[in-house]
Amino acid sequence: MSDVSQGPGWWMASDGKWYPPESAPGYQQQGQQFGQVPGTMPNYPTGPATTYIQVPHDALGRPYADWWYRAGATLIDILLIGAIQSVVFLAAHSRSGVVAYVLFPLSFLYQALMIANKGGTLGNMAVGTVVVDANSGAPASQAQSWKRAAMETAFSVGGAMLLGIPTLLDILWPLWDQQNQTLHDKVAGTVVVKRR
Repeated sequence: MSDVSQGPGWWMASDGKWYPPESAPGYQQQGQQFGQVPGTMPNYPTGPATTYIQVPHDALGRPYADWWYRAGATLIDILLIGAIQSVVFLAAHSRSGVVAYVLFPLSFLYQALMIANKGGTLGNMAVGTVVVDANSGAPASQAQSWKRAAMETAFSVGGAMLLGIPTLLDILWPLWDQQNQTLHDKVAGTVVVKRR
């Protein structure tokens, strides 16, 4: 029993704890049935009904961050970039055009450098998530970090030009995706998982 999944096959019971595969109801070792005496009916465990939840996880057994974790991290990052944008806006004594030219490159650099060097942005760190390689679960590579940031920026710029549709699709994609990936995660080959 553990507070986090320890690998493939671990399952979460209704008490919110993770259990190893061999403790799952109906688990049988090869050639053996639980509690069965030859010539009798199988003896299944009895007791209060338990609900089992299969939580999708990465190659290292960490559960994917759900949409609310991702939204929280994004909101924190938006507020941070927005604060910097406000300072630039006030310093430039300009209209919003200058701010837009600064906002997208600033957001791109922030995302790329933080993920490449720290495994996630300040928003990710605040909510306890990390960006990793979708196949191996290893930290996202430098190339993946830059590609992911470039794609996220591209969806934001596309959203600014196309009534927000590309941005909205990118943000909402994890709601129906099996690995809770955004479109920019898919292009970069990354997933966001909960830290252990």
